[in-house]
Amino acid sequence: MTVCILFALNVSGQGTLVWNAPTNSITTNGLGGNGPISGAGNYRFGLYVGSPGSPAGSFSLVGLAVNGDVPGMYPGQNSIIPPPIGGGTIAIQVRAWSAFAGFSYEEALSYALAGNNPIAFLGQSTVDTYTIGSPIPYRPAAFELTPVPEPSTFALLIAGAGTLLFAIRRRQLR
Repeated sequence: MTVCILFALNVSGQGTLVWNAPTNSITTNGLGGNGPISGAGNYRFGLYVGSPGSPAGSFSLVGLAVNGDVPGMYPGQNSIIPPPIGGGTIAIQVRAWSAFAGFSYEEALSYALAGNNPIAFLGQSTVDTYTIGSPIPYRPAAFELTPVPEPSTFALLIAGAGTLLFAIRRRQLR
């Protein structure tokens, strides 16, 4: 009897969210990969939710999709929003990444920042709000996946800027 009551409370504390692909294509940029994402299964799309006003870094992954055969799109689906997030209005964001780089956006970001090859593409939609139970599906704005620069790229940039500043300073002292 107690188990049934707890199960009923747990189910009533959750909400279902229908999320669909944006109306415009999701694209990649750089490294010769310009244009709509393509290649079935090459990209993962994670649905991340949190409380309104909370930082996006604290959002939880609640849904996962993989792009299909239609260039620039991923399939729509239903996701169960867990309690305590699953009631009322929530903050929501879609994050995308190269599927080979990890199961979550965080894993893919770690992979990319480690300077691994091949280079991973990552991207995020804007943070939106959504009311659980709304008859209108969540459809994020289209966004772009870009390559994350390797740490060595940043190191070269800093070294070049440092050398330039040193040369300017040296000329001024003459």
